[in-house]
Amino acid sequence: MSKKIQQKADEILRQFRIPEPPVPVEYIARELGAKVIFKPYRGKEKISGVLIREIKRTLIGINSETSPTRQRFSIAHEIGHMLLHKGEIFVDMTSRLNIDSVMEINMRQTSPTMKLDKKELEANEFAAELLMPIQFINDLLTEKLDTNPDIEVDQLIKEMSRRFEVSQQAMEYRLKQLGLLVGLED
Repeated sequence: MSKKIQQKADEILRQFRIPEPPVPVEYIARELGAKVIFKPYRGKEKISGVLIREIKRTLIGINSETSPTRQRFSIAHEIGHMLLHKGEIFVDMTSRLNIDSVMEINMRQTSPTMKLDKKELEANEFAAELLMPIQFINDLLTEKLDTNPDIEVDQLIKEMSRRFEVSQQAMEYRLKQLGLLVGLED
């Protein structure tokens, strides 16, 4: 985990006075100057989101056919690119932007076998830090274990993912990454 990325996510949470989950990522994106557009992406690749920068505006295109938790992660991921990779990800178009054509042509493509580049990994890390901040996780984990010390790990992950509005897979990964499932798993 990068301290710089964690600090940037913490800074955003403080700036927008977010005291608890779920983190309102669409609101944050708008307040940072991006317009969030939800459109179905009907290409053959599985595209979740795209960041488009023009001189006068920034757009985050989100695939409306993905799950709500995936959409939230994609918005947080694109916010990560906005804040961490200034001027490095953009679309240079002379004609008026059409989000459908941009999403078909100008996208980062990944597959399960393709290794993500450093910027994609950083944006993923930022998204996890923003959506599931360590302090929020610690607070909810303590509350859950205080009220039900015998809670099953699967149930704990399910309840926490629901509260943070993230997928169970993302929550489990985050808890493992933070070392918080050690001693809870059978």
